[in-house]
Amino acid sequence: MWVRHGVGPIYLNPDGVGYFSYLPSIWVDHDLDFTNQYQEMKFNMPLGYTTNGYVTNIWPIGYALFLSPFFLLGLILKPIGLQWTEFSSNQWLLIFTNAGATLYGLSSCLFAFCALKELKVGAKHALLAATLALIGSPLFFYCFSLPNTAPPLSAFSVSLFLFFWLRQRQRPNTNAATNGTLGFLLGLAAGVRTENILFGAALLFDWVRNKTNDKTSMRDLMRSVLFATTGVLIGFSPQLIIWKLLYNSFVPPQMFNLWISGFAITDLLFSPYHGLATWTPVILLASASLLWVKNHSETAKTIFLLMLIQVLQNSCAISWWSGHSFGQRLLTNLYFPTALGLGLALDELKNKPRLIYWPVHVLAFLGTLWTMTLSIEAMIRWINLDMFVYSLETLCQWQKSGLAATLIAFKQFFHNRFLANEPAALLLAALAFAIGLTALTKAALRHKANRAGLYAIVGWVLLFNGMLLYSHAAHPPKKPVKAAFSDKDFKKLFLTQALYARWHYYFTMQNYPAAKKAVERHLEIAPNFGPALEAKELLRLQG
Repeated sequence: MWVRHGVGPIYLNPDGVGYFSYLPSIWVDHDLDFTNQYQEMKFNMPLGYTTNGYVTNIWPIGYALFLSPFFLLGLILKPIGLQWTEFSSNQWLLIFTNAGATLYGLSSCLFAFCALKELKVGAKHALLAATLALIGSPLFFYCFSLPNTAPPLSAFSVSLFLFFWLRQRQRPNTNAATNGTLGFLLGLAAGVRTENILFGAALLFDWVRNKTNDKTSMRDLMRSVLFATTGVLIGFSPQLIIWKLLYNSFVPPQMFNLWISGFAITDLLFSPYHGLATWTPVILLASASLLWVKNHSETAKTIFLLMLIQVLQNSCAISWWSGHSFGQRLLTNLYFPTALGLGLALDELKNKPRLIYWPVHVLAFLGTLWTMTLSIEAMIRWINLDMFVYSLETLCQWQKSGLAATLIAFKQFFHNRFLANEPAALLLAALAFAIGLTALTKAALRHKANRAGLYAIVGWVLLFNGMLLYSHAAHPPKKPVKAAFSDKDFKKLFLTQALYARWHYYFTMQNYPAAKKAVERHLEIAPNFGPALEAKELLRLQG
């Protein structure tokens, strides 16, 4: 299914274009001008210009940092590949970056499995939990259908951080250098999606607990905080540099998506339109499990709080539904906590009576099956993710055709044009490369290999930063004309689109107070926007 649905030269417009454009700009053009990439890939939004004169790119750069090795492999094989195919240069390279993103996403399962083993969970339950969390979360869809986006890498980077955080928690006498390493991994995760920085609360909780229990002195605590902060800045440095070069500011432009007073946790959890419970119920089941498991209860409750923080943060986003996506794609970073919750619960239930053991297993399987069916239907385009879903009846109607959709998906697998010609040979080269990276990842999980692996990753981050600075210095930006669409206009466009969709959704759900609030916020940003004025009048007529 990966080969059929995910490995081809597919990309999501505009998000996938924004993520991918960093790669050819940095490694091929040696500049930070994304105009030619946007034009070739038919970027479907206006070209906004930053205050520094660059074409705007609001998408995080962590995607490019992680996938550069796969991109460079495709670049090496490109002269052969373009002779054999009719692909454009970017299409050819997308095959390799998509394959890499899928590998990273699936590597999250390895980290989840190893973490559960560290917590003394049996291999059978650890493997089952890692698999159920994969299929029952948005990660399955984004690994096998839209790998040209951040969710697979977000799941991987968060899993990497949380795995090593759990590992050091199992060992006494955590030193400041260990906190520096964890800070570095946290910075890498934040470079993929900025909100991943909130997983750093895990370190904060540990520091508070240790200080409360008098396990550490104030001096050691300050050293740990200093080392962790330094690590975060190093890991996050590619994003800080690109923000500074593009926007002349270290303030992330994504912050405009937050709307605290528009808090919508009920909709995020239970809405038929991408609600966490209605699309991926296993995530809620796992989070609830973390509250009642007795084994490693302190760790479980900390993981639950990390999940809760992410849910609360996303509830404050103007577009809480995550746009035209499969489920809550921004919460794909909850894969690892989901696997942990399921694994701890299933392992603890093994000694319980069958009347308790089997119902929980059946509930987990049914929740996973529900999400898997929706995933497959979306992958073969039976579900239109560009439409609003207004009722649970609609979701149930889709589920009725789940078996037929699954059979069609597997039938399509054997009619893949990418396996029927020469690119298949080069794809095997990419897979061999991927297997090599997987072996290195497995080696890195061994304690003795941690230091060498850390030095290699830090070295790669510094090299990547050097390429960013070189690209800026070699081809400085040309200032756009004054009449050009500005970065501020770009932000305004995003806000008005999101707010318009939000009021329209609430109006259809007959939640008129929430619809009115969204319209009023919309008119604050764009006072003369005709459709919003019409919406205000329509709401007035509704009383």
